[in-house]
Amino acid sequence: METDGIYKSHVASMQNLKMFEGRKQYQAPFAEKFEDIYKKAAQSDIKLNNVKEFIEELSQDELHTLQKYAGLASEIDIGTLTPEGAYNLLMHDREQFDFNGDGAVEVGEGKHAPILPSNMPVAERNAFIAVLNSLESKDKLMVMTLTFDLGRVASEVNGMSFTPQTLDYTNLRNRVQQILDPKNTAYSSEAFKTSIRNFWEAFEGAFEGENKGVPSEEPRDPIVEKFLSDLKNKGALQFLTDFNQEKINEKVEAFRQKLINDMGDSPESMALIEEKVKEYRQQLLQELQESLDNSDKKIPTLNEQAMIQMILNMKDEKDADEPLTALLNKK
Repeated sequence: METDGIYKSHVASMQNLKMFEGRKQYQAPFAEKFEDIYKKAAQSDIKLNNVKEFIEELSQDELHTLQKYAGLASEIDIGTLTPEGAYNLLMHDREQFDFNGDGAVEVGEGKHAPILPSNMPVAERNAFIAVLNSLESKDKLMVMTLTFDLGRVASEVNGMSFTPQTLDYTNLRNRVQQILDPKNTAYSSEAFKTSIRNFWEAFEGAFEGENKGVPSEEPRDPIVEKFLSDLKNKGALQFLTDFNQEKINEKVEAFRQKLINDMGDSPESMALIEEKVKEYRQQLLQELQESLDNSDKKIPTLNEQAMIQMILNMKDEKDADEPLTALLNKK
């Protein structure tokens, strides 16, 4: 089975969630046969990269069991399954996961909103589950609306890509406040407000308890550590100069390689290429000097957050320096 750390952490938390009684009753007639398939999958060490091959070997009766246990309306068409949809067919409800991070859990050909988002931090997730387990069914249903990302609906309607919002303490608190104090034309019934208010009071207590055993800060990525160490030891201005010089070297080499690909590497071409590379480097150095002249008076007053933002704004590659972006976005 999948052993990714994030997935295992999510499942470990979800195992503590009490299942809705109606769901348990629905699955009961198919549970025994499902467990046989589940054990077979575990023994075969099923993962995302081999799950479809496993399902292709199942009998029609076994596929029917998976369909009914998952609550799918249509028979399973193996050819249309994604790895995520295939894998989650073999999992219990609390083990299903949004592997591709699109905000929906694929089970077979179906998609549904996750009970709790896969990107929800551990402390928030555990606290949410603890409180959810203590609620009556009616209050549970009301509270579960807090985990539904309306941005997904908007993306489907507008045909746009969707990036799930991380449901951490701050975002969860904001959603609660919007319900308790709706703005403009929004409306929340008194019964809904009461359920959410009671949940939030209990959640804050559970969340505080979770945080007592959690380190205040996760270990930083080595790239981030080097970034901050250089910034501290060299000073902001020197660090900015060195950083830009490194970026210039990268740009120059990329430019040289592009010219070689376009013009070839004959002696005549290489001589012309080196002239063009020299001009390009001088142009970049001039731009760097102008940038430093304009920033000279401002840089000493920058705090760490602002400095990181300045560096990130200067990078050319869209996905470069991902750990720095993570640090910048860290609450």
